[in-house]
Amino acid sequence: MRATSFPRDGRWIAVGLLLVYYAVLGLAGPGAEFVARWRLAGVYAHPAPFIDLQVFPAARATVAGGGDLYGPSVTDPLQRPYNYPRGWLAFMRFPADPAWFRALGCLLAVAAIAVVLAFWGRLSTGEGMGGGLLLCSPAFQLGIERGNTDLAMLTLVGAGLCLAGEERRGRLAAALWWLAATLKLFPLLVFGAWFDGPVRAWLRRVWLPLGLFAAYLALTWRDLAPVLHNTGGGWVQSYGSEALASAWTQVRVFYGTSQPGDVPFAGVGRWVAAAGVAWMLLRGWLANPTASAPAAAMSVAERRALLGFRAGTLVYVATFIAGSSFDYRQCFLLLTLPQLWAWRRSGRALAALALWAMFLSLGANYLLAGWPGFFLNEAGGWLLLFVLPALLAGTWRRGVVAITP
Repeated sequence: MRATSFPRDGRWIAVGLLLVYYAVLGLAGPGAEFVARWRLAGVYAHPAPFIDLQVFPAARATVAGGGDLYGPSVTDPLQRPYNYPRGWLAFMRFPADPAWFRALGCLLAVAAIAVVLAFWGRLSTGEGMGGGLLLCSPAFQLGIERGNTDLAMLTLVGAGLCLAGEERRGRLAAALWWLAATLKLFPLLVFGAWFDGPVRAWLRRVWLPLGLFAAYLALTWRDLAPVLHNTGGGWVQSYGSEALASAWTQVRVFYGTSQPGDVPFAGVGRWVAAAGVAWMLLRGWLANPTASAPAAAMSVAERRALLGFRAGTLVYVATFIAGSSFDYRQCFLLLTLPQLWAWRRSGRALAALALWAMFLSLGANYLLAGWPGFFLNEAGGWLLLFVLPALLAGTWRRGVVAITP
């Protein structure tokens, strides 16, 4: 009797690469040795476990002691001010205990990875290898090491995208996206994934979640300014229009020609980024670089891939232009991969270029390879900023989309 053959799924390769990655880190042993090896892998690890989760018990302690919620926190390991809407404190109620941090941090990591793998669907061997390397990249692993809540946002957005491919599940997808937007604001951009060309059709679909979000902002607007003010960035493990200016400032501070916090030309980078994106959107619209196929003819998997590409692109481009974000927010680029892989298989040169740029932006940084690593990271990030909008605009041209079976 002949054995039944099962089709190969490259996602097992991605999981295997992750397991090897953590096994190699574990060979260094616990504690400081583990942290040191993670830093050698390009992740600026802290001795305190999942340090970004520690802002929540620290904020509750600050309020209980009569302090300002958005002021400096003496109980936080880095004395960071709280930078979330106060609604987080209603459910992030856990003690300042390393055991809790480890449990929640591991839960966030497993949930985010599981949702990403589910969203990708069945992969080829090469795609599984590429996806696994990106999951092991310093940018994605930084979010895991810190236990950053962007992993929770990726989980909500990715789960919504898994549902959004089917029209009958669109409301549930919208609810998940709305929840993510109320928690961290920037996931509101994901609603732009539903835009297929006609503005009226898009507004009929999103008016309710957008209206509810506007009502939420009206109730919490006093918190917005301190939240945005307290949200940091940087340049060592960051991306965005201000990263180059911040690095240049660091060099000048090192040589004593500037003061910390004085970041000249930061606004120039933002204007250059915005102008470049506008130009590439126009070029992509006029060139229509995608194969035309009516949206109604798409399968659920094809529709899901397109929505993921739009969502990941919108989040990346908007946060890049806004200034500087830590590299872990690039995790949303993982949602663009199914569509980019499909375009690459059909011979789209821009898609292949975007994939190479993504490896540079997520995989290289100053900590891993010094200044060459920093400039490779910047080159990849800026290249993505210009290539992705060109592809995005093509999916809007007269409501047609690019689909490759």
